[in-house]
Amino acid sequence: RPTGPNVIPAGWLAPASGTITRAYGVRAVGGPAAQGVTVRTNSGAQVVSPAAGEVAYAGSFRSYGNVLILNLEGGYALVLTGLDAINVRVGETVRAGQAIGQMAASASSAPDLYVEVQRGDQPVDPGRWLSARGLTAEASVRAG
Repeated sequence: RPTGPNVIPAGWLAPASGTITRAYGVRAVGGPAAQGVTVRTNSGAQVVSPAAGEVAYAGSFRSYGNVLILNLEGGYALVLTGLDAINVRVGETVRAGQAIGQMAASASSAPDLYVEVQRGDQPVDPGRWLSARGLTAEASVRAG
């Protein structure tokens, strides 16, 4: 199994099920390369913590809407945006698999969850980790 600073631990759970619609490193028109992936989830999907850790930030941030940042075991930080509701507070300890938020329950479209992982000050591609947890990429997206 691959290990090292740019590999996500094999035991991590996926934060939500869904389909990867935007891969790590993809550039939006006129924008920077994505530091994470976008996952199209089911309407009202529950979001869970992939590993044990502590809530570093939970709340609204600029134009990103609800943002949740978890400091996880091994020096990793997980950034999640796109949540409709956050169920944890700053300073709270979370365990792997614990419900930490929920996606919007919309009848018109499935919500998108942005998933970014960093170790130290370096971004880590979450594509392989999520693919290994059963998330598939749309035909036009190459994950990991």
